Amino acid sequence: MVRPDGRRAVLLALAAAAAVCAAVVEAAWTPAFIDLSVYRFGAGQVARGEDVYAGTDPASGLPFTYPPFAALLFLPLAALPSPLAAGLLAGASVAALGWTVRLLAPRLGPAALGLLVVGLGVLEPLEQTLSFGQVNLLLMALVTAAVLEPDRPRSPWLLGIAAGVKLTPLVFVVLLALVRRPGRAVRALAVFGGTVLLGAALLPRDAEAYWTAAVRDPDRVGGVAFVSNQSVNGLLARLGDGHPSTVVWLAVAGAASLATLACGVAWYRRGHRALGLALAGGAMLLASPVSWSHHWVWVVVAVVALPRTAPVVVAVFATRLLWWPPHGEDRELDWGPVEHLAGGSYVLLALLLVLGSAVALLRTRPTPASAPQPEQGPDPEHDDGRAQDRHRDEAAAHGTTP
Repeated sequence: MVRPDGRRAVLLALAAAAAVCAAVVEAAWTPAFIDLSVYRFGAGQVARGEDVYAGTDPASGLPFTYPPFAALLFLPLAALPSPLAAGLLAGASVAALGWTVRLLAPRLGPAALGLLVVGLGVLEPLEQTLSFGQVNLLLMALVTAAVLEPDRPRSPWLLGIAAGVKLTPLVFVVLLALVRRPGRAVRALAVFGGTVLLGAALLPRDAEAYWTAAVRDPDRVGGVAFVSNQSVNGLLARLGDGHPSTVVWLAVAGAASLATLACGVAWYRRGHRALGLALAGGAMLLASPVSWSHHWVWVVVAVVALPRTAPVVVAVFATRLLWWPPHGEDRELDWGPVEHLAGGSYVLLALLLVLGSAVALLRTRPTPASAPQPEQGPDPEHDDGRAQDRHRDEAAAHGTTP
């Protein structure tokens, strides 16, 4: 039996190493972490009593795009010297990645866990997340814990807070509702509502600015047609004139994301929770108006949930295929067919994986052991209700799913 302390020690060592490296880099090349600089700017605006959504971060030239609740959470980052803030965020991100991997593959030993966490760093979304100082890995860990262990008391809190920081995790609230966890979904939605009310109570002016204008303005986060936008909206923008029709986007993205979510719900209800989580993450990324390449950290879940296709997935994400065509300054609008295939590789690969999982779903029948279970509390005689879930997810990780 694997001793959990060994795995914890490995993850703590990796997190400490990441923290030291990030602190040194930030001290030498301030600001080295662009998105961290934006987080500190937004929180600094709160601390100074200034408008969070007015103006841009002087260091990066980018505006703050998260809800007011997120600006409140980022206050400690603004209070610390930038090297310490960078180290804290990098260390927490690596620890969150390790936590996610442990949840997905609970039987990994300390050495295998450490090697996998380090190896995943070659994937472009993870490298970008760490180099930009993003919070993607933290949010993914919260959502993964909430969805893989939905009956634990902490799950609604984790999911609600993740959605409060960034709205897109609300997709997973829908997932829980559709897999017969309505109580958990309602609690998560209530926690999310609490984050909105807290932001409105403490930052009423900023809350009004965000919910009435900033949240509906995709231009605040950059050019939609830029190659890094790996969403259906970005794909359509590059195929057209850079400004896709809202009606066309809603029709295409809506159909793709709903089909992906439906497939995820079906697999989740058959007992393959990791695969259901991966597909719901894909639905979120396809539906969002802007899904930057670093948002695709959900490739971690896909690699574990789809072991037979993992080499292809790793090849696409590790070789940074999307960056091969000429890009920037609207050069994406002049691409030919081959360049569109490479430049839209994340979206296209996701759609192929959804198609494959849907075909596999139609070819198999649910067994009594994988039939959906009613919502219930943790069972202390079965490792807080997680043992059966782990067995199902381990079976998925060893190739019994598509």
